[in-house]
Amino acid sequence: MSTVEIKARIHELVDSLDDSLLNVVHSILYTYVEQKGVVSQEDQKILDERILLHEQDPTSGTEWSALKSELLN
Repeated sequence: MSTVEIKARIHELVDSLDDSLLNVVHSILYTYVEQKGVVSQEDQKILDERILLHEQDPTSGTEWSALKSELLN
């Protein structure tokens, strides 16, 4: 099915839903849209710490090519 066909089918299905199921679908879609791209507080803390370490000493890391080579061998 193409995107256009899927959207049309979803519209048909939504039009036939009862209120209870429509609220469930709405909650799922709303949550998906609102949380898309959101980083958890725990992950954000880790990222902030790593950024700070990099800013303090930008040369302390490992070059990607060296790390990749090490991981593949």
